[in-house]
Amino acid sequence: MELLTGLTFTALFLKLGFSWTTLELLVFSWSLIVVSFIDLDHMILPDKFTLSGIVIGLLGGLLNPERSLLDAVFGLLMGGGFLYAIAYIYFAIRNRDGMGGGDIKLLGWIGAVLGWKSIPFVILFSSLTGSVVGIAVSVKSEAGLKSSIPFGPYLAAAAVVYVLFGREIANWYLSLFLPAL
Repeated sequence: MELLTGLTFTALFLKLGFSWTTLELLVFSWSLIVVSFIDLDHMILPDKFTLSGIVIGLLGGLLNPERSLLDAVFGLLMGGGFLYAIAYIYFAIRNRDGMGGGDIKLLGWIGAVLGWKSIPFVILFSSLTGSVVGIAVSVKSEAGLKSSIPFGPYLAAAAVVYVLFGREIANWYLSLFLPAL
């Protein structure tokens, strides 16, 4: 955990330099590391982190001159709203929970800090990596397809990857289909 925190600090500082956004993203990424390990150990994302993270993300949008409050609010609504809709549809079809409320709040927190434009990338990246790991766990587990894995670490990893490489990955991906851009 300490190594991951140190590597994140170094990567963010090298990528962004010294700024208010760097400071905000350092606190954000360190908090994501903490909640990821809690989720891996206990399969929960405590409200103490997710709800306070949402509030801090919105305050950052208000106070940080390098961000906007409107972008933070739209990020919160888009992130939390998307996973809430998925969880609701799953419950309506299967009549049981398929995703915890902590994941919904975590993606809302990510959206509040990184803005609404980050949400498609975070959802796609976390879903792909979570699916690969989930399939591997299902194959090795006696429970098979009924195995469950925490989704929070994949959301958190996707958020950090977005901060560090999101624009580059998005440009690369778009160039595959629209080479003139």
